[in-house]
Amino acid sequence: MRDRHVEFEERAKQLSGNMNYKTPLQRQRKRNTIFDSDVSNSQSEGVVLIDADKFRANTFLVIIDRLIAALKQRIVAYQTVYDRFRALLVADAINSQPELAKRLAEYYPKDLSTDLLYGELVQWSSFAKLRKCHSPLAQISLLHENELYSTFPNVSVTLRMYLTLMITNCSGERSFSKMALIKNKKRATRTDPRLCALSLLSIESELLRQLNFSDIIETFASAKARKCHI
Repeated sequence: MRDRHVEFEERAKQLSGNMNYKTPLQRQRKRNTIFDSDVSNSQSEGVVLIDADKFRANTFLVIIDRLIAALKQRIVAYQTVYDRFRALLVADAINSQPELAKRLAEYYPKDLSTDLLYGELVQWSSFAKLRKCHSPLAQISLLHENELYSTFPNVSVTLRMYLTLMITNCSGERSFSKMALIKNKKRATRTDPRLCALSLLSIESELLRQLNFSDIIETFASAKARKCHI
């Protein structure tokens, strides 16, 4: 995709109708040269890129390189999980490769039994195949519907471990920390008591909506009133 910048640029022009690169004018930089060097004054001037080439070098290629690095990192994680749970993910894999059950139990010795896991996986794979449940989510639903926890305890633990692994691509759009949401740039100079009060109001928002603000306003106005009787 690094060599397809022109193709993506044409597709962007078709979608937007009119696409122009707009960059602010900058002073042309010159390289520092030694007085006895062989570099001429024309060669000492920095390379000036046009708007399209500047966008390609500073934005397009940077995004592509970061995507490649992130995908490689995720592929390693996905491959590791796939290798560990291959006995559960691939149909009839446990029948042809019994060592997969032993390898899985060695990864989680406190949760799985090495002696019982192989037998349970063999019977469970045949049972799930008859019910046409191939995905782990369909298998654990089948396990819950038939209440087979005591019959296949190690399979139940294996399914729950696989389905709760944090290997998804999704990420949270917002922070769950109330302090991160409350203390923004406009409230950077607030003191600790003020921030604690705002955090408490945000956390207990359901109780806050039930309060009568007219009484609070009257109490505040009477306490801060500057009128005095003569």
